[in-house]
Amino acid sequence: MGKEQYFIITTLIVGIVTALPKDHIVFMDKPNIPSKTFGEKSSFASKLPPQATCGKRKAPSFRIMGGSDSELGWKFFYLGVHDLTGAWPWMVALGYKDVNNINSSIEWLCSGTLISNTHVLTGSSCFNNPERMELAVARLGEMNLDPTIYDGATPLDVPIERVIQHEEYNTPRLANDIGLIVLKNKVNFNIFIQPICLPLSPGMKNIDMGDSLPFVAGWGTTESSGPTSLSLKEVQIPIINMTECKKLYEGLKFSIDDRVICAGEKGKDTCQGDSGGPLMWLKEKQFYLMGIVSFGKRCGVSPAVYTNVASYTDWILKNI
Repeated sequence: MGKEQYFIITTLIVGIVTALPKDHIVFMDKPNIPSKTFGEKSSFASKLPPQATCGKRKAPSFRIMGGSDSELGWKFFYLGVHDLTGAWPWMVALGYKDVNNINSSIEWLCSGTLISNTHVLTGSSCFNNPERMELAVARLGEMNLDPTIYDGATPLDVPIERVIQHEEYNTPRLANDIGLIVLKNKVNFNIFIQPICLPLSPGMKNIDMGDSLPFVAGWGTTESSGPTSLSLKEVQIPIINMTECKKLYEGLKFSIDDRVICAGEKGKDTCQGDSGGPLMWLKEKQFYLMGIVSFGKRCGVSPAVYTNVASYTDWILKNI
């Protein structure tokens, strides 16, 4: 078809459209797509619990080394029925089995934090020795690991589907000490089992915790090289600024940069067995997982180092 024919056809179409009444013409504009919210952009809505419901607990238990036992929070009603509420319903005890002894009992060597109904966030250091100690079970909703002690808890043991170690985890320097545990079964939330919030929004990622006293909790030892605690303990610890933290760890092989948080003081600290557990910050009645117990010097002597969760939210969302 020649150029003259194209011109004639185009002129006829324009003439027909111009002659039609305007109310019969439908103009195709660009679709009016509303701008995406932060939640839609990060696409975590289908992977993580709603931000409005995570990180909430009912137990008024506020106070590991130098800490106190956590509480379930007894509330008595006039009928005599009591309501048990979990103190830290996102706490997870990680149980290991000796791969060389099929009859070995579970050893509770690390902690983690429930972030969804299928995922627990912990440290990659908790996956360090699979040839000897296999991570076998995640216990949720627990208070006291001694089965002979009645504490009102109804713990749930969930088998492990697989673990995801950070691909750049460096054992000597303990850099990128973060990992995910995928549970074999989906968990039903209740008053004892709830997910914590992650610092996903720009505001939470850049929050200044300098003057705050976040919480840590765990079943670790209460003194260096001491026995682990069977009861869940908690304590509030101060944040240490990065300049001071670098001085404290100067000359050592560890990575101290903005991917970690330093916290603790003499007599108040995390210790052996608390690895992988949470550093929790309360904001407007919701708890956020700001750090993961990573390493330190001697328990209760100098501040410990925690993986800065805000530095790894993209990695978390990519892997859940």
